[in-house]
Amino acid sequence: MPTMADPTPSSELASNDGSGSSWTDISIADTAPLPKVPRDTGFDNPEFVAQSFHSQVYRVDITIRGERKQAILKLFPKGLEDRYTRESTAYRFLIHYDVAVVPKFYGDLPSIKKTLLRKILKGSVPEHVEIPLPASGILIEYIEGGEAPSSENMTVPMARAIINGLDQIHNAHVKHGDCNPRNIFVFPGTDRIVWFDFSTSFITEPGGLFEVERRAIKSLLFFEFVCSIFTHDVLI
Repeated sequence: MPTMADPTPSSELASNDGSGSSWTDISIADTAPLPKVPRDTGFDNPEFVAQSFHSQVYRVDITIRGERKQAILKLFPKGLEDRYTRESTAYRFLIHYDVAVVPKFYGDLPSIKKTLLRKILKGSVPEHVEIPLPASGILIEYIEGGEAPSSENMTVPMARAIINGLDQIHNAHVKHGDCNPRNIFVFPGTDRIVWFDFSTSFITEPGGLFEVERRAIKSLLFFEFVCSIFTHDVLI
């Protein structure tokens, strides 16, 4: 089984998003030390979940310090290493600042060789899906029972929890970069929410960028969900 590598050196994290603008304006070397990835983490029994243009997602079994868990393996194909670096870096900041509204981060795989990846995923990939070779990846917590927010499951307290969760993320110097309902889990009957997918995130100091993102999700929640809830309540 592949094992986790040490975190990418801070000198390698100041990547560029391809547009000429740096995606981090914090000197990562000047921050407090970020958690190291446990070396005894590996994965097996992969089960294909989904794919997009940017990544593939598998549910896998992992062992961390002797304990078996289910996790999500997210693979980024060659050419999209920037998304991998953004996401793994964001999770390290989120861990360091004890942000509780995101999946647990179990580690990263900066580079998986073609032969190893083909062997691991053999038999678990549908015929229409092409295995990204080579690839980099991250391992995060597998979360059951979550649903994308919608007018059918949203409540006002839940909408507040989503905004408060984004505030926690911002306080960890992370701008999410894709504040969309598809990147949020809600759990009907509770106020629990989870934010995920940090592959377009931006590491920066709190300020205007965060406020723009906060206003955007606030407006989205109000017009798409809260208004529909209010209208439904009035109509019935």
